[in-house]
Amino acid sequence: MTGPRIYIRSVATHLPDPVPVTAAVADGRYPADELAETELTGIRVATDLAAPEMAVLATRSAIERTPASPTEVSALAYAHLYHQGQDFWSPAAYVTQRVLHGSCPFFTVREASNGGMLALDLMASRLAGRAEPSSAYVVTADRYTEPGFDRWRTDVGQIYSDGATSIEVSTRPGFVELLSIVTVADSSLEGLTRDHGCFSDAALQHDTPIDLRRLKRDFLDRAGSSTVFDALTTGTRTVARKALAVAQVSIDEIAFVVLPNVGRETLEWEFLEPLGIPIDRTLWEWGRGVGHLGAGDQFAGLEHLILEKLVRPGDLVLLLNAGLGFTWTAAVAMFHSVPDWN
Repeated sequence: MTGPRIYIRSVATHLPDPVPVTAAVADGRYPADELAETELTGIRVATDLAAPEMAVLATRSAIERTPASPTEVSALAYAHLYHQGQDFWSPAAYVTQRVLHGSCPFFTVREASNGGMLALDLMASRLAGRAEPSSAYVVTADRYTEPGFDRWRTDVGQIYSDGATSIEVSTRPGFVELLSIVTVADSSLEGLTRDHGCFSDAALQHDTPIDLRRLKRDFLDRAGSSTVFDALTTGTRTVARKALAVAQVSIDEIAFVVLPNVGRETLEWEFLEPLGIPIDRTLWEWGRGVGHLGAGDQFAGLEHLILEKLVRPGDLVLLLNAGLGFTWTAAVAMFHSVPDWN
């Protein structure tokens, strides 16, 4: 990367209690044949907190781990997929006001599952252009609730999980240095979750709950399954190749690849095979018990690596995500130290 060196100084999550997937199969909420394909074991379900409230808790935890003066924080970016508990309202402003007391600009990033990684790219670029040392927070949060969203059946290949993450990215030294961060896009795939019948006048007029399965099936019929799958795997390979090239490392030098917490079948064809890596170099065993946190999988995974002492100083990690639209973002990060947060 050119310009000032960019670091990660803190990361934290707020994850509700786990719910076993087998319980949803037993009561008919989740199909048993899909469990055989996904091999997921658990998700997180929030019962008393809205997404922005979880975001506040995660960000406060991140600040407690590595205190940052509000005057040093130049921005907060908030990424989410689904409804945030209020209409016509800014959850980014809510978190900024309650945690940083309104001391910095705030931004909302809506690029589906890749929102967190894309926000990290945007904040790293913003910090690189500042003359004085400064930090920014990248926050993700979602709670997937009915009637608008059925976490078990709205989509296929993954189960949506509630929770929040917060990460401090900075030009001040931290335990992890970003050696590269790259985003690529292919907008020809935007129709994958667009209703091709018409545009609606209000939310949830096409389907309640949202039916991503129908939309994806319709698009695959229109565009051709092989064309779509080729584009998706090409995006994965391209963003990883570019991020590795900028960092001047090879995939064989990467200790862990932190990928989306999706089902086993989707993980293999969309990520493992294009990257040419085995599943034991990912956080699959952890992720299958957490579920898909939307935009927050990579940051929660990074915290997991630290809390479980799975990395050592000098280790390289590749963070990679993809989001509807379509965008892919990948970052190569080097651990300079491993914080003791237990």
